[in-house]
Amino acid sequence: MHVCDLRKDDAVAFTPSTFDFETLDASARRFEVAYDKNGRRLGQDKRQRPYLLEEIDALEQTWSAVSRATSTSQIKALEALIEAKRRNWDEPTGTIDRVSAAFRQFVSDALGNGKAPESLQDAALTGMLADALEIHLAIHKEKTEKDQSNSKKEAL
Repeated sequence: MHVCDLRKDDAVAFTPSTFDFETLDASARRFEVAYDKNGRRLGQDKRQRPYLLEEIDALEQTWSAVSRATSTSQIKALEALIEAKRRNWDEPTGTIDRVSAAFRQFVSDALGNGKAPESLQDAALTGMLADALEIHLAIHKEKTEKDQSNSKKEAL
């Protein structure tokens, strides 16, 4: 139905545009991309996906913030540390509200005792940081800005 044909008391349903991704390193991996009735990923480790298209800027800002400040090896170690604690402590992804105070403090400490921007801490708590790193480091095979600048200095 065209919007001009809508009348008073008509019900309108819409589906937001979303972005999701999965590295298909094995053919069976495609079956892991499944959603619940609310449109969230099944399984606990990727509940932050899919992202609304409006959230792609936040993914890119997360990458930009972490890319400027740390080397690739440092950020991979940081991500491994945070995600290992998330699994060990059974902390959820996709939400800030349901993470424990202990995990929140751990992430803050891991990111430099609160010196990191709040948006970066929120991204680490929800799992967005891990996704930004997967997109840029694993899929795009990028280097952090810090690594790129160090390579330029070495070349000179």
